[in-house]
Amino acid sequence: MLRILLVTDTEKALGELRQSLGKRGHTLLPDAATAPALARLVEGQSPDLVLVDADSPLRDTLEQMAVMNRNAPRTVHMSESDADMRLLEAAQDLGVSVYGSHNATTAAIAPVLALIVARLTARPAVHLMTSTERVLQAGAR
Repeated sequence: MLRILLVTDTEKALGELRQSLGKRGHTLLPDAATAPALARLVEGQSPDLVLVDADSPLRDTLEQMAVMNRNAPRTVHMSESDADMRLLEAAQDLGVSVYGSHNATTAAIAPVLALIVARLTARPAVHLMTSTERVLQAGAR
């Protein structure tokens, strides 16, 4: 199973996934609320997967770590099957950025992505903007 870090510094409901992921046997690492805390946690705990709101300021910290350290989690790219790719795209459309270590296989990541998509699309009170809607909204400003 995977060691997963949920970055929950925004209003996105990622924290609600903690219990569901734990029930599926994944190890959930403590949360980090600041960039220095996130960097220490990633370096010290070596998560297999990091899930973060695409709008989170802490996402920039992960990007910087990936540039500076070849062992840091990197943006996940799935190419093994169309179904896996659709799951990743659906998670990204829901505003979730997914970072994985070299230990995180597509076979291990796909069920986590399926859970993210199922849980976040089941929240009727929240309008989840697709990446296309975000681009259109930004262009209208």
